[in-house]
Amino acid sequence: MNQSDRATVMRKEIRIISNYRAVLISKFFIIICLAISSFFVGYYGYAASPIYILLLFLILPPILSFAFRDYSARFDNSFFKYIAKDTPFVLSSLKRKYSYTRVSYMSNSILFFFTLLLIFFWQYSLTSIGNINPIVLYQPNMIISGGILIRFIAIVYYQIKLPFDLSHNKI
Repeated sequence: MNQSDRATVMRKEIRIISNYRAVLISKFFIIICLAISSFFVGYYGYAASPIYILLLFLILPPILSFAFRDYSARFDNSFFKYIAKDTPFVLSSLKRKYSYTRVSYMSNSILFFFTLLLIFFWQYSLTSIGNINPIVLYQPNMIISGGILIRFIAIVYYQIKLPFDLSHNKI
């Protein structure tokens, strides 16, 4: 492997780790927002949709990770084998430091988008009711836009931070 190929692989690995960290950060942001909004929804007496979305968001990643690993081990499906198979990293110190696994990244990414879809449906159900308190009505929009914005900001931040840390031996 020559230098340009190695540099390309390293940039790809930095991009993968950046995306993984960004999805975890936005996941924790959404968890906090859903927990806080469940108090508001309960206080104003509306349906407990954020609690159900929060429970799904907390319970499904380990279940989905286990399902990916188990299904790829049992059956010969190339898609699930691709998800479950961890490729060797050139920057293995990054992989260790940030506890990256492909299965964890894929399951968290899938469930991030699934959760945003559920929050969108929650927003739709609130708008169909009518006479909703504005504090409750705009929470789903704020959670969706905040989660997406934090994810993109975290991707940019880690794509700048990781090469800097690697070049200054901070990893």
